[in-house]
Amino acid sequence: MFDTTMTIKRSAATVRTGIPTNIQNMQWRVAADLGGQSPYDSFWIRSTGGGPLDIRRGDLLIDEHNIDPLTGALTRYRVFGNVESYGQTYAKIPAEKLLGV
Repeated sequence: MFDTTMTIKRSAATVRTGIPTNIQNMQWRVAADLGGQSPYDSFWIRSTGGGPLDIRRGDLLIDEHNIDPLTGALTRYRVFGNVESYGQTYAKIPAEKLLGV
């Protein structure tokens, strides 16, 4: 589990930047049940502030601080399930790490 900030991209357009988040591992069985293609590389990404978010299935989340060691680029995650919003305070996002992309 770690804290970072994220950028949301949809159809190659940046939707929002600097979203404070917390990233936690997702159990592989939960990821498989939710329809994740790569259950061992699935995570819960929780927003920890910044107001309401418009995050949709298929959006790309880019970690603004952590580097993917396979590519040397910022780590990327793809939203693969239904985003749970809790009022205007936080969202719980199922996402898969895109390895080597």
